[in-house]
Amino acid sequence: MRIALVSDIHSNNLALEAVLDDLSGKNIEKILDMGDSLYGPIDPASTYDLLIESHVISVSGNQDYMLVYPTEEVEHSPSYKFTISKLEDEHFKWLSKLKLVEYPDDDIIMFHGTPDSDSIYLLREIDERGAHLSTPKNIEKKLVGIKQKIILCGHDHMPQVVTLDDGRTIINPGSVGCPAYDDTLPFPHSMNSGSPHAKYTIIEMTRDGVRVEMIQVPYDYRKAAEIARANGRDDWYRWLTTGFAK
Repeated sequence: MRIALVSDIHSNNLALEAVLDDLSGKNIEKILDMGDSLYGPIDPASTYDLLIESHVISVSGNQDYMLVYPTEEVEHSPSYKFTISKLEDEHFKWLSKLKLVEYPDDDIIMFHGTPDSDSIYLLREIDERGAHLSTPKNIEKKLVGIKQKIILCGHDHMPQVVTLDDGRTIINPGSVGCPAYDDTLPFPHSMNSGSPHAKYTIIEMTRDGVRVEMIQVPYDYRKAAEIARANGRDDWYRWLTTGFAK
């Protein structure tokens, strides 16, 4: 069984279209999306259309949830204002039905951040030094009760594979549509994939375990960056054209 993994599209329909085109002819049985799909300054409605047309299985990310249940703080964000201005009832209905956790196969669990929270990094720790890869012990603390052999997450936008001592494999496919960003909570930190290309992953079940293929797809990221900048996000222009937040 071959499964494609995408995450953190953030309304970047141009990047998602390139990924879906790249998947053509690769004998993919399912496409799984780890959330944060529509929130962003590019084209949320077209992103939704591509997900539905391709029968993608999605979970809710923290910023998907914000579109349905916005806080006072997020309502002042230019990306929030832009995104909701482009969405209609069917989009909000879809967003409201997304689950925090899905089980697309007996051996697979998928979620955005952790099984219990869409806003906590599974594989990263944030402290005064910034963001860094977590220890296996700290990762396992966030996975209490999870028995599935393959654990899929997103949220931090960084392609990563971690194998735990008990053989469980954790995979973050990286971000399709936003290759870098910075944040201030709980401490100032940035995520830098180092490349402007769209990221996704293919996994294949074999008798010996799971085979993981991480892929970067070139696309017209400068066009996406110009759209983001026109919609009030100069920071996104830098992120999209360089893969670095700073």
